[in-house]
Amino acid sequence: MQTVFFRRIFTALFIVFLLTFSSTGYAENIDPVDKFAWSEISGWLNFNTSHSGVHVHNDHLEGFAWGENIGWIKMGVYTDGGVHMYANTSSTNWGVNNDGAGNLSGYAWSEVAGWINFSEVSIDPATGAFGGYAWGKNIGWIHLAAAGPVAYGVRASLAALASIPTLSEWGIIIASLLLGLAAMRHIRRQRLSHDRAVA
Repeated sequence: MQTVFFRRIFTALFIVFLLTFSSTGYAENIDPVDKFAWSEISGWLNFNTSHSGVHVHNDHLEGFAWGENIGWIKMGVYTDGGVHMYANTSSTNWGVNNDGAGNLSGYAWSEVAGWINFSEVSIDPATGAFGGYAWGKNIGWIHLAAAGPVAYGVRASLAALASIPTLSEWGIIIASLLLGLAAMRHIRRQRLSHDRAVA
């Protein structure tokens, strides 16, 4: 009877694990409505597309923004979530950093537009609203928000981010649960051996 119980627990945990990774493993956390920035040269830039989007972490950005006239803008080379800071010193370690207070720095990359500097961009920690301007030598200023005459802006859903464990955290949770189950099985086997020896 205990074996059936443990199998059911393991199956339930495995299903939760699969559903969690399929829905949040690399999901963007940019608001589905407040997702557009504007550049006079490249036009509208979408930070939450149907295929990919930007993910704001407490210390860096990941993912892609899309511009109809310039294609994909990659926020950095790192893609595993969790804690990471880009050094921005080589072709293998570049990207946009977040200092934890919402001040961004570092570079994004576009195959068409080249390097885009985010050091003049900030994210309001209370609302998730982006502010300021990013600069690309080939595309000029990218405005992250404007009040009018056409209001637009980019906003991260930071509350959702805070409640979602990272890939590494889920790995630790699942490994702990599996080790716990293995330990319980071992204890159960020892009890059975002890009971047989006593009887």
